[in-house]
Amino acid sequence: MANKSSVSRKNSYVWLIGYPKEAILGARLPSGRDAMRTFFFYHKSSKMTVGESARLTFEAVQSFWLKSRLPIRKQQHCIEKIKDLYNEHRQLVKNRKRNSDSDGLKQKQYSIKLDQLLDISHSSAAQMINNEEDRQFLKLQQQSRAGCIGTVDKKLAAKEKRSLERRKRYNEWAISVKKQTTKEDGFCLATSSNNDDDTDVEDLDDDNEFIIKQSSRAGKKQCKRRRVISSKVSAVLDRTNTSTRAATMILASAFNEAGSSTSTVVLSKSTVHRQRQQRRKVAALEIKTTYVPSISVVHWDGKLIPDLCHTTTSISDRLAILLSSLNDGNVKLLGVPKLQSGSGQAAANAVVDNLKSWSCESQIIVVSDTVKAFISKELQQKQLREDYRELIALAARAVGLDVSEPIRKPGAIHRARWMA
Repeated sequence: MANKSSVSRKNSYVWLIGYPKEAILGARLPSGRDAMRTFFFYHKSSKMTVGESARLTFEAVQSFWLKSRLPIRKQQHCIEKIKDLYNEHRQLVKNRKRNSDSDGLKQKQYSIKLDQLLDISHSSAAQMINNEEDRQFLKLQQQSRAGCIGTVDKKLAAKEKRSLERRKRYNEWAISVKKQTTKEDGFCLATSSNNDDDTDVEDLDDDNEFIIKQSSRAGKKQCKRRRVISSKVSAVLDRTNTSTRAATMILASAFNEAGSSTSTVVLSKSTVHRQRQQRRKVAALEIKTTYVPSISVVHWDGKLIPDLCHTTTSISDRLAILLSSLNDGNVKLLGVPKLQSGSGQAAANAVVDNLKSWSCESQIIVVSDTVKAFISKELQQKQLREDYRELIALAARAVGLDVSEPIRKPGAIHRARWMA
């Protein structure tokens, strides 16, 4: 039995590390050797993975640092430091049979590194530690591991206990005050039409977040809702292509110049964005309900454009639908719906749905399946046909006439334009 025990103990020995140990003993902060002996106990004896062994080793090392009341790094950084020691040992084990001077120097440096402190202290530990004795203790541990962890400081423990109790009482008081404030000011009182002070203030829907708190005659706080993003303001911001962030800055500056502080209103980029979206929906609904159709011609044409509703660069089939009035010649864009397919049936269904939504299907007398045919007159008036001019100039030069205008170099697109 003795021989078997000695053989098993001999087999458990780790080169340059020593015998594995389950627990770290002593009253000093663990060294690299202490950590690696515990690591190999979990990794070799308990057959655990490298990550699990490093985590358990960190927990054993962490208990000493917490007892010494010294700030440490985050857990993942400490585990990486333990893994680095293990990987460095693996590299040395591969070359341990070499007798070169460089390999011997590396082994000696690694042994010295193991006997030093496994420093997992925070990078800003010197600034985070308030006690000068703790600061000096950490400095000595980093230099030569001098000194050890003493008994519990009863005075400091009592001081921390009193501080914890004060913090607990303060949190309870803050919660009670918050509940009381919510109970009193949680609901905004509706403004009365009989109140002379409220005649200049307009009530909004419940989702309006521009709220200014004012005190009522009875002494209670009262929430008055002010229409900050009106339909006119929203239209001006959209007409001037003002972004949401810029609009928020403009509104905040306007409040300050008007004598009101921005701390008295709920003003944020998301609030402005939601209010502008709401105003656009209201304006679109108003345009649709007030539109009076006349005898018109409906035109539509499809186009493949990038789909802006998705993050990926996908292409969607959009159908532009126009109405041209035969009375006054006005053109009305009904919509640009997205088609599920490019078939004629899908396009016809989209046109009919838009006509019904605008209540103008009874005023349609002519249907044209392309917008280009509708605007061909405008294209002929505004687009210069240089290809025909070049053809005439080339024919004139062929019969011997002097042509001052240059002829562009022919190419595939150039010939295709003549052939069209």
